[in-house]
Amino acid sequence: MLSAATAAWVVLVSTACSADTNQEPASPGSSARPVFLDSANTSPLIRTDFTDDDAWRAIKEQVTVPLVVSNQGSEYTADVEFVDDRRYDGLTPGQLFSLVGEPPPYYVYIADRATMTDPEHPILAVDTGPTVDNETNYRRGDTFRLIPSAMATVEANLSIANVDFGDYVDIAGPDGVYRETYRGTYPR
Repeated sequence: MLSAATAAWVVLVSTACSADTNQEPASPGSSARPVFLDSANTSPLIRTDFTDDDAWRAIKEQVTVPLVVSNQGSEYTADVEFVDDRRYDGLTPGQLFSLVGEPPPYYVYIADRATMTDPEHPILAVDTGPTVDNETNYRRGDTFRLIPSAMATVEANLSIANVDFGDYVDIAGPDGVYRETYRGTYPR
């Protein structure tokens, strides 16, 4: 017999779909993946804390600020799909792996309680790639945090494999938060 928490998680996983799509939820008991996990062009940012709508709005605004590449005269905006669905309230990185299954995606962003309550709003990045990457020795489940204004830099580099997930783990600050942007600012 399933505990109430486990039963709730089974329903969450089996009925999950993106709040930003017109797709109907999967029927209970199905193993359908949420649509937002299958997009080749966007990276999901899943809201898992619903205690502060103003903080969520501020985070979304900061994430979508274009990155200006001054020497090229071009702009880049992070290709992020905001997943704002209360079915993911309290979702932990460990539970995320059941939802994701086998990659892709190779990384997912989470706006959790720490994201909502910390004044910098550091977003949790979770490596959902292979269990062990033999080239880099990084593991599925590795994490780092990034400030929302760094999202365009991080998302762009991860999406084209210009920088490995583990590189961001290594260069995050001593508190595990990556604060650099293309503009080279790193508040200490």
